[in-house]
Order: sequence, then structure tokens, then C-alpha cells
Amino acid sequence: MPFKWEKLTVKSQQAVQAAASLAAENGNPEVLPMHLLAALLEDREGVVLPVLEGAGVRVQQLLSGANAAIAKLPKVSGSNAQPAMAASLQKILDLARKEAIESGEDLADEAKRLLTEQTEYFKLHKDEKGQERAEPK
Repeated sequence: MPFKWEKLTVKSQQAVQAAASLAAENGNPEVLPMHLLAALLEDREGVVLPVLEGAGVRVQQLLSGANAAIAKLPKVSGSNAQPAMAASLQKILDLARKEAIESGEDLADEAKRLLTEQTEYFKLHKDEKGQERAEPK
């Protein structure tokens, strides 16, 4: 079933479009939750960064981990086709929208929900130098 863009807020649409651009720039055939996470973390004007920083999340490390994971994803070359939305990302977007509607929250909270769903795909660990790193689960 095709994704219904009109069900997203403008900011959420922009985040998904940024994720699709990131996937295309990296030659990835699908737009994955990882791309959305990176796009949300790169959006300095969005609502996600203040929420995460207020919760003590090391945003730069999480972004570095997301970008490293994206760099390891399969790539396609020689095609001008746009990346397709992965079923996993569509499921997250549908769930976030459904929860926002059911809880009666305003539309700005939908973006926060999207990130909450995204962070479940990562785990933090310490590397050999004792630095915290974020990697996909």
C-alpha cells in the first residue's frame, strides 16, 4: 500500500524527504529508519535535538554512529532511480502517526515520536578507547 504523505506534518514530511535525499546521496536503494534518524539529528532547527539534549543524549555520537551505519549499507550504482521507502520505515511512520492521533497530542509531538521509534534501532557501547559509540542493533 502506498504511503500517504498528507498524514504527516510538514516538519515530518521534510524529515522524510531529507532521509530520502541522504539515502540517494549514499547510493542506498531504500530509505531506512537509519536515514530518518540521521536526518532528524542533522536538523538544527527541529524539535528533536532539544529533546534529546535535554535527556542527556550525546547527539553527535549518535549521529556519527548513524552515519557510520549508513556508510556500511548496500549501494547501487548506475541508476537514477530514487530510493524506495523501506517497509520498516513505513511501519514506524504509521505507528507514530497512529499514536499521535490516539493520544490527542499536537502535531509537533509527532516528530518526537518518530525519533523515539528511531532510537530503538541503536545501542550504545564503549569502543576500545573507552569512547561511547552508537551502532545499529
